[in-house]
Amino acid sequence: EHGGGVILNMSSIAGITGGSTGPDYGASKAGVAALTKFAAKTLSRYGIRINALAPGTIATDMIKNNYAVLDEETVKKRLSTIPMGRMGEPEEVANAALFLVSDLSSYVNGEILMVTGGRMS
Repeated sequence: EHGGGVILNMSSIAGITGGSTGPDYGASKAGVAALTKFAAKTLSRYGIRINALAPGTIATDMIKNNYAVLDEETVKKRLSTIPMGRMGEPEEVANAALFLVSDLSSYVNGEILMVTGGRMS
């Protein structure tokens, strides 16, 4: 009715890398990324911006549970692939989300913002 708005989808770097827990999760997150890009092209004429976040290794319950079953050496090896040397915090993903839904990103549309501590650089 008022026109315009912002949609923020949640993807994952598993949609790019294939993930490590199975193809179903990675495939679903790749689908979110494709949907984001298609919808951004389609809905921008209505003033609607659509973007997605693609978090990497973030200290959520899901990741903590996955890491809890790994030996210390494997955890160190996985964390060594992150240039910042640590898991991200949920608040850091939330800050990226705030940017994407704010007017500070008014010319950002159809993008997948990776929040990975540099892992995908």
